[in-house]
Amino acid sequence: EDGNGEQKQREDWLKGQVNRLKERCRELEEEREKWRIDEELLREELDRTPSLVKGGSNDELVQQLNESLLEKSFLTEKNAALLEKIEQLNKELDDLKEGGQGQIVREDSSRSLGIEVTGEDLEGLNQFDGFSIGVERPSFVLTNLNLNTALSEEQMEINCNLEMARELIDEDDVFYLISYLNKEFSADAEAIGHKFPLRVDISEIFYACKSGVLLCKLVNKSHPETIDERVIALNPTNEEVLENFNLCIDSCKSIGCTIPKDLDLDRLLIGAACEHLLQILWTLIRSILVKKINIYACPDLRKLALESDSGDELVTMSPELLIIRWVNYHLKTATHLKIKKFDDDFSTLDVFSHLLEKIHELPCPYMKLFDPNERIDAFIQSFSETFTNSCVFINANGLLHRNPKMVFAFLANLFSLGTGLEGGEVKEEEENYEGLHSKATDAEREAEVLKLWLNSLGIEPPIVDVVTDLGDGLFLLKVFDKLNPGSVDWSQVATKTPVPKFKRLQNANYAFQLAKVMKISTMIGISGVDLESGNQKMTLAFVWLIMRYHIQLMLMAISSSDIAITDTEVLAWA
Repeated sequence: EDGNGEQKQREDWLKGQVNRLKERCRELEEEREKWRIDEELLREELDRTPSLVKGGSNDELVQQLNESLLEKSFLTEKNAALLEKIEQLNKELDDLKEGGQGQIVREDSSRSLGIEVTGEDLEGLNQFDGFSIGVERPSFVLTNLNLNTALSEEQMEINCNLEMARELIDEDDVFYLISYLNKEFSADAEAIGHKFPLRVDISEIFYACKSGVLLCKLVNKSHPETIDERVIALNPTNEEVLENFNLCIDSCKSIGCTIPKDLDLDRLLIGAACEHLLQILWTLIRSILVKKINIYACPDLRKLALESDSGDELVTMSPELLIIRWVNYHLKTATHLKIKKFDDDFSTLDVFSHLLEKIHELPCPYMKLFDPNERIDAFIQSFSETFTNSCVFINANGLLHRNPKMVFAFLANLFSLGTGLEGGEVKEEEENYEGLHSKATDAEREAEVLKLWLNSLGIEPPIVDVVTDLGDGLFLLKVFDKLNPGSVDWSQVATKTPVPKFKRLQNANYAFQLAKVMKISTMIGISGVDLESGNQKMTLAFVWLIMRYHIQLMLMAISSSDIAITDTEVLAWA
């Protein structure tokens, strides 16, 4: 009877996997059908368009059609792979029904059963966790299954979810995260409660982050002392795991890291939301990488100013755009190389090699190799040997296909190793950036305090930069509605993002009108233009007044009074 119960549990688990994969096949079939319709529409458009138009051609339509055909081909291959997996699982299910024992074909077979050992560890073992194991590489046969002790129902669900995640998540999107975590947290393996180095697999990230400890440590690495490490539960119970995750999520919001809106911790903890876990990790790692990619931390960036730039262009520019400018600045001598975005059609290895040669004066003998894979492998090895304490972030596949996050992570890391901008002549039009660095400390400190306050209000999405993220007025209008519900007439607000420039100014002016009605601001000479254009001084002053108003509301609520508490009364109490 016990054997029949164990076999029934095994059958249910396999059926669950089959059903999940069939559902994924249906989704892929629907997506392929959508691409087929798009393809037909593009063909019709192509037929209606003359092959030659005055001074041009229909190359753009041809390119769209080719992209559509490639995507359709990719989905067909993906669907075929899933159907093959279903057939394999069905065969395993039939074997289990006939003989009472199943065969799992997998190089790292133990992962399917939730056992954290590799195939090499299993060789030579006769007994493990209640069942006999006969190893035949690359597969092994399990007999005398004791699923009650070896595999819980929750663990089976986690395994199914992780198996689906492997099918859906690109391995390259796991590689650069694993690369960083191995470099930075190997010394904390005992506190994190997971063995390092991590293998390049989504399950490794899941189990390393499952306690919440690693995520909390990553928050503190991004913004030191955000979390008091004494309140992080090490070796946590189930309840303490939830506390760790809530601590991490609240801290992420307070420092301006974007958290997925539909994040469900219950699903995350059973491996059903691995894409959200990767998103949180990338947001935190990105915030670490971009710390010094701004005009305050690196005044030499003013050399990247163009003649067409306005005075504050580089101050408000995102780290991604600054990195692109920095790369192109060094590529000026290589006329055939230039990038516009990180997944653009450019020779990634040529760009990286040129930067290393120009900034660090490193020879690039590997560029003479004929085989592209050999060139890439030699480049990665050369970089690792030269910068032994630096994270690599890249692999051959990511380089060949220009994975945008991987390319950005590598370039941001390369920027931290040396900008190549030191010294040289500063142009006259760049002199207005002089003195910014001396003011950076006070301005950044004030901006950080205001950002923490704004994000503490729980408004989504959280802001990352007080000056640039408030330019469209939308976030501040949400703040007003939070402080005084119903005070904002949303029919007058442009809410669709990204907000066009004219609508941004309209939203910003409406925010200043409400501030006057609510008697928040009495400032003269400030308007929506200052907010929309990213005027740092005026923006910080305006936000400070809103924070002061919020504190007054809280004090009035505590004192049960309808009269605003004055500064004099607060100072007298203090």
